[in-house]
Amino acid sequence: SRSASCARWVQLLGRLARAVPTLLMHHVTRLRETLTYIAHLPPDVGTELLRALLPLTAHRKELQDAMVLALRKAAFLRDVGPRLVAVRGFVLLLLEDSTQATEGSGEGARGRGTGGACAGQLDAEVLGFIKRCLTHQPEVRSSLYAGLPQVYARCVHLRPVISDLLVSQLSKFHQPSRSEPAPVDLSACIVYAPATSGTQAAASLASAFASAHAGPSAVHTAEPVAHLLRCLSACLSHDLRAMPGMPLSQPAELVQDMLVRLRAAGAADFGLTKQTDLSMSPSGQHNVAVARLLQTVLVAAVEVAVAPLGEELLSEQGMAAAMGMYAVHGEVTALLKA
Repeated sequence: SRSASCARWVQLLGRLARAVPTLLMHHVTRLRETLTYIAHLPPDVGTELLRALLPLTAHRKELQDAMVLALRKAAFLRDVGPRLVAVRGFVLLLLEDSTQATEGSGEGARGRGTGGACAGQLDAEVLGFIKRCLTHQPEVRSSLYAGLPQVYARCVHLRPVISDLLVSQLSKFHQPSRSEPAPVDLSACIVYAPATSGTQAAASLASAFASAHAGPSAVHTAEPVAHLLRCLSACLSHDLRAMPGMPLSQPAELVQDMLVRLRAAGAADFGLTKQTDLSMSPSGQHNVAVARLLQTVLVAAVEVAVAPLGEELLSEQGMAAAMGMYAVHGEVTALLKA
């Protein structure tokens, strides 16, 4: 299943599903069996398999049920790969369901519209998964943040729920107090990897030393906060285009506070100066992780600042704010290179 030919067969299946869907209707049982393997496929191949079969769900409801069941099973596995397939698959399901409801072509599509019982069950299934997904691996959450803006734009009835989830997640790392110059608690976005073979009582002195002086792999990002900021900002940009001139909402005020304070903050406000320990010690690697995470947040903030949303939220021109944050990015880069 992991061979290069697998992806080519999936592409062929997708072409058949678009060109002659009625021909594949005679093989629904076999297609349902195929869906049981998505958790064992590479994430990209598994996603393309779902994308290939999605058009057929408009004709055969049992195929969609099999897809939801397969994604549910993949979501409960602990490996990153199956969970990536699950999050991408649920996003694709919502988008396809929205497309079929908009087109309204055929009795099946009308029955599965945004007001239908089937669509309501699908929405509940996906929203439940999204909530659980916020506790999954950072790679899974990054994939979720990349797909949610499309769902937000297409599924109007889900916008309040999606907005509340994103605001709640970002608020965990937002420092609302103006007495704190840094608007984001980056240390809360970083965790230490569990010790290797920690359950063995007779660990060697060399292993203990390696654990105490672990390299960069001992510290990693627990929350891709830059992707989260991009995701919420993309949703707000859609609201801005749809309803220009509207008063700022709670999500908009949250993003505005982060942009304004990132514009005014410097590297020192995040605990990064020329005297900061950036060695291979645990504390040094923690500081390195903070610095690298700050770079990603600044890049995301610059992208938001130069967009129409940035000019709406910032009293000054977005480009001026972007240049200020870019200067801080350069300051952090210089510290890491020193």
